[in-house]
Amino acid sequence: MPRDYLLVIGEKVALAWVLTEQRMAFHAKHRTNAMALEVGDELLIYTTRGCFHSPTRDAGRLMGLASVATPVHDLTEPIVFGERRYTSGCALAIHGVAALREGVELSQLVTELHVFPDARTWGMQLRRSLVPLDKHDATILRRHLTTFLEPLEYHRDAYLQIAKSHKGQHQSAATAPTSNDLSRPVKTSDLHQRPLTTFMQLVHTERIVTSATNTRPSPKSVTCLHEIQKPGTPRSLQRLSCCLYLP
Repeated sequence: MPRDYLLVIGEKVALAWVLTEQRMAFHAKHRTNAMALEVGDELLIYTTRGCFHSPTRDAGRLMGLASVATPVHDLTEPIVFGERRYTSGCALAIHGVAALREGVELSQLVTELHVFPDARTWGMQLRRSLVPLDKHDATILRRHLTTFLEPLEYHRDAYLQIAKSHKGQHQSAATAPTSNDLSRPVKTSDLHQRPLTTFMQLVHTERIVTSATNTRPSPKSVTCLHEIQKPGTPRSLQRLSCCLYLP
């Protein structure tokens, strides 16, 4: 009997690759879990809050439905994305997707789902690319998702266009960026070494500079450095750092 999984994707370039190629790739350390997939298993595609690099604007959403079309197999030539290599994969049949930035906000359903026994820490369960679902959960999620699904060709260009805003270069996009296949952006020179800096003038004598390094200490966190530049501010208070959790 086919089984059901959440397929967690945390990076827009990887998502565009999955939708374009209708394939999935896995890092070598997750080969065992990936090999458990069987043809016909259904994958409810979930994009994290940080997938499109706008976590304050976006929500984690179910946005697509696919099924495994071929057995997971070792690739003759690994897929290379940034500095990482993905050595196994399979073909997918994508049955439908939601319009860009639309879909089912998973946070609204966590109390109804068995896969999240503690609603306070539900995001912890998504720190992996494949999350098994029981029939109860799959039925609830599929029912909500169906109202958003439309043919892939209706929306593929929109997902490709937003992926192009990522200026990093890659040989080919894979999906398992870290120890958890799709739970955060891949470590490329563009994503992790180029800071994003925002200046906000408060008054004539004070400003805050926020720099997000994109070097993430956990699969769903962003390390931020805050500098307060104001005459008379003690040096010890001029530089503050924080870690933001992004379920």
